Amino acid sequence: MISLKPKRGQDMSKKQKEQKEQTKTAQDSTFKTSVKSSVIGGVIVAAIVALPGFFNGIMALPKRVDGIETRLDKIDNSLEKISDNLGGIDDRIDGLESRVSKLESNITAIEKAMEFIMDNSSVYIGEGSSIIQNGIKAASLSLSDNDIIAVAASGKKYTAEELKNQRIITSYEQDGQLIVFCGQYNDSYHWEGNCILNAYKNNILTYAEAATYDDGRRTFNEQLMVDDDNKSIIYARRIQDDNVNSGDTWKYRKEKNIEKIINLDQPRERDLIVPDFYLSNLGDYFCHYHGDTSEGKYNDTTGEAYLLSYDEEGYIKTLYCGKFKDGQFEDTTGEAWYITRNKDTEYMYFKGAFKEGHPEGSGESENPVTMKTIENMTSDQPFSEELKWDMDHIK
Repeated sequence: MISLKPKRGQDMSKKQKEQKEQTKTAQDSTFKTSVKSSVIGGVIVAAIVALPGFFNGIMALPKRVDGIETRLDKIDNSLEKISDNLGGIDDRIDGLESRVSKLESNITAIEKAMEFIMDNSSVYIGEGSSIIQNGIKAASLSLSDNDIIAVAASGKKYTAEELKNQRIITSYEQDGQLIVFCGQYNDSYHWEGNCILNAYKNNILTYAEAATYDDGRRTFNEQLMVDDDNKSIIYARRIQDDNVNSGDTWKYRKEKNIEKIINLDQPRERDLIVPDFYLSNLGDYFCHYHGDTSEGKYNDTTGEAYLLSYDEEGYIKTLYCGKFKDGQFEDTTGEAWYITRNKDTEYMYFKGAFKEGHPEGSGESENPVTMKTIENMTSDQPFSEELKWDMDHIK
């Protein structure tokens, strides 16, 4: 029989076990009481030591709160200023987006208007049709379907109805000039789509126009004409909205005459001068006006018009932004400004009132102007060209 015994020591009697357990219980109780006394005493001592610092913190707290509140007030003021600045930036962005949106819509209209049909499909209806001449000025024709509108060189007679929605080409004399016209009228005898007109004197072009009509209403036109001084050629591109013509005008130095190439015995539309197609022959422009026109002059009351002129070396001579009247700088708002220089001066800056093309009264000025001022005045403007300044005349 195998006897299983503990590996270490011998079995204790029941009495011995009870005595050992009693002794252990008494020792544990004594130890716990000692630990509790030590911990409580340590906490009390730590609390007493910490009390001076605690009261010092209580006394200093109001000062700290005052300091925090002062800093918070400063932050609030800074945030208010930032908010105001953001508001101003938002306003400028809104204004810029509005101008860009208007410019994009104008560009879309111009691109649509330039979809000209330049082929040989136009019907030549001969010379001297007074009905056509009068109709060009009025943008519509006073006709009935059976009216004879023209007689061709071959003797063929054309009724008004026969030529509805048919591209026609004709020529006539007016005020000592030869006029060649190409276009079409719709079922209501109103000009429709793209129409081209050239005017020649002594076989030299004096005027060319390409216009787009919507049921007799002109919506877009571009013009090429010799200036009155006979030293420059003017190119204009404009959107028509009721009585307002908005768009751009450029001036080029005239280097040679534009000669007539169209043959009136067998006229072809492709031989007419279309202003936009001819620009590549004109070189660089020396003046650009952006804004409204009326009665053949710069007239703009929006305050968003501008004019750029350049010297012979291609540098900006004058940049003006503001209102125009009868072709002159004219603005009493105090918001108009220009940066300009004469041949022997530095660039100068002025912002204020303008009358008959010149600054009037006191305003904001800088002479000579600094590049910082130029950048501040031009940074948010929707100029269509890169601004080229002569840096030798800027402070």
